[in-house]
Amino acid sequence: MTKRGGKRRRPGTALRARPKASTSEYTDVQSKAAPGPSPTADGLYRRAESLEQAGDLDGAIESYREAIQLYGGSVESLFNLAGLLADQGALRDAIGYYRQAAALGPDIPEVHHGLGATLARNGDHEEAVTSLSLAIALRPNFPEAHFELGNANRGCGRIDVAAANFHAAIAARPDFAEAHLNLAGTLQEQGRFAQAEPILRRAIDLNPDLSQAYYQILTNRKVTEADREELERLDAHYRRPGLGDPDLINLGFTLGKAHDDLGDPDQAFGYFAEANRLKRASLNYDSGAVSAQFEMIAGIFDHGFLAERADWGERSRRPVFIIGMPRSGTTLVEQILASHPLVFGAGELPHIGRTAARLQSVRGLDARYPGGALTLSEAGVRRLAGQYLNRLSQIDRTAARVTDKLPSNFIHLGFIRLLFPNAAVIHCRRDPVDTCLSCYTQNFTNPLRFAYDLNELGLYFNDYERLMSHWSAVLPTPPLEIEYEALVADQEQQSRRIVAHCGLDWDEACLAFHATERTVGTASVWQVRQPIYKSSVKKWRRYEAHLGPLLDTLGRERIAEASR
Repeated sequence: MTKRGGKRRRPGTALRARPKASTSEYTDVQSKAAPGPSPTADGLYRRAESLEQAGDLDGAIESYREAIQLYGGSVESLFNLAGLLADQGALRDAIGYYRQAAALGPDIPEVHHGLGATLARNGDHEEAVTSLSLAIALRPNFPEAHFELGNANRGCGRIDVAAANFHAAIAARPDFAEAHLNLAGTLQEQGRFAQAEPILRRAIDLNPDLSQAYYQILTNRKVTEADREELERLDAHYRRPGLGDPDLINLGFTLGKAHDDLGDPDQAFGYFAEANRLKRASLNYDSGAVSAQFEMIAGIFDHGFLAERADWGERSRRPVFIIGMPRSGTTLVEQILASHPLVFGAGELPHIGRTAARLQSVRGLDARYPGGALTLSEAGVRRLAGQYLNRLSQIDRTAARVTDKLPSNFIHLGFIRLLFPNAAVIHCRRDPVDTCLSCYTQNFTNPLRFAYDLNELGLYFNDYERLMSHWSAVLPTPPLEIEYEALVADQEQQSRRIVAHCGLDWDEACLAFHATERTVGTASVWQVRQPIYKSSVKKWRRYEAHLGPLLDTLGRERIAEASR
């Protein structure tokens, strides 16, 4: 079986190993594959392997597909095609071919590893756990499978289990730098920053080019003058010829944040701008399509649609939705609520968006969301609401309230109200320029496609505000609005408003939110564990000279008026 390249590096996220095994393991796959194809098929397979080795991945994929279609697939060919498709980002297709390979070779561990790793990349973490556990059952000393199982359990929110998986990967392969990196990430999510740093240093010792380790060290504490020498070494590494874009992006955001901490906005912005330029070049994004989508959502979820269906959903008050732009204070609000003894903070749950995206197939409607909402019956709405409540029960069985703080759920607020008309919704707002600048200077784990160009950032913010204005006009119960600036100015008053909106009695523990021990897996993992601070209010003024495209798009007159 063709042995493909090394580990996948994804800027802004814990490193995830690509399915890989030793040469002997791949020989093992070949020996257990289905009987060999005909010579003609064999020629197509050899051609596919040659094209892959030459770097023509599209040609290799085409040859594998042709051979499999004409002659049927062996475990080897299906596995190789699946891996190439996964590398190209065609995850669903890859998963299909991995499943076929697993059906032909159910006792081959690296096939289940490949399937599990790709399922995890696709967000199907529970299924990934099943496949990866099978790979480990077949080969207990399989470090890459332990590593990917850690990633999958981390995606399920089982941080302690994930940490044990990463420990197992390191035990099986002590020089596994990426496993050290992800183990440190689990500690940081639990607020154990002091314990994480030496593990990150060990990862760097094992692989000095592991730029994500530098990012996790320097973005999860305050950089001081004592770090100058390390920053000089890091800058020299950053300027080294031949460094790939993913590492340049990681290091650019790292050095930008460091120089921001040191009070040098001009130098910081230079790093941020280059990191964003490279990141934007790697992504497909169409701001016009986003505007059109938001307009379509507003057109479907209008006043009449929601009024006619006002009594369809579940009356449960258990879910609490915290929405807004990224970097607007959503993690802070959740941490305040999660400090209440009757609240469980579940973090950023993908279920609302995924359910909305699948509505098109509820009754076979050939249309993308939001058109599928038109096909829902009252029973269908309650079924979907029940599925969401069941998911919350899997996360926590006892809390009176469970928070879902995925900021982008603002897009689906009409759908949320359809499912849960009585649920508390909290809309976090922040100064528009501070919000956008904070997005621009953050290397998000899951890339926000609108966040890497100042003009596109402004356009997205304007679309967000228009959609929120629509929701305020058509929803019978508008969300509670919490201004970030008001929250940091008077923590207790705003915290009391938040708790009361959720139908709960006040608890003093909400004022000591930074001391609450819980897992936080967002970009604010370090900041949210600090007491309230006001240094981020009007921070954009320090960068004003560099923000022309953003200010023009947001509207300089509006910004000036808001600043008075």
